[in-house]
Amino acid sequence: MTVGTRKNYYSVFFCLFFSPFIYGMNNDIVIEEISSGSLDAEKKLFVEGFSKSYKALNKTIQSSAQKLPENITGGGFKDEIEAFNARKSGGYFLRAKSEERVVGYASFEKTDVDSEVYIRQLIVDQDFERMGIGKQLCFDSIFKLLPDTKHIVVIARRANSKGVNFYEKLGFKECDYMHEGYSPELYIGLEYFAAANK
Repeated sequence: MTVGTRKNYYSVFFCLFFSPFIYGMNNDIVIEEISSGSLDAEKKLFVEGFSKSYKALNKTIQSSAQKLPENITGGGFKDEIEAFNARKSGGYFLRAKSEERVVGYASFEKTDVDSEVYIRQLIVDQDFERMGIGKQLCFDSIFKLLPDTKHIVVIARRANSKGVNFYEKLGFKECDYMHEGYSPELYIGLEYFAAANK
């Protein structure tokens, strides 16, 4: 599988190895595909990141947000663990590591629509934000692992303005993509067309 190493922001080179998808960026951050083991460190990062992000909400929402890591985040990550354990074809699970510390996580999968990919989850440790890790995990990695991708979709919580802004800066636009049972008042569908943004 392809392995890329990025020593700085201006040079990228690729090598072929018989190993999982792995590449380095900024000298000490490594992006790797998770193919075995557990997602314990990724779940911890996800719950902590969710808790920190939603502390900024107003008092009314914040009081219920105190319960969210167990009720929603833990439950949401339960779906991630089930998908990871099932290892269905077309699903990808990636982590970013700084030395042995997990500092980012993303998962995405092919949909039933030709050349379309759905981003399931993305989280970056707040201490490592603005280093390009999120873009590498959920955007650049899609095109490296699935080069025929033409359309990427994601669903974000409307209250997560930082996340919505992140995707919009990458060129995602609001769309009507939504899972059954999700409220459009609470969630927003976003899409990216590869051909339109080249």
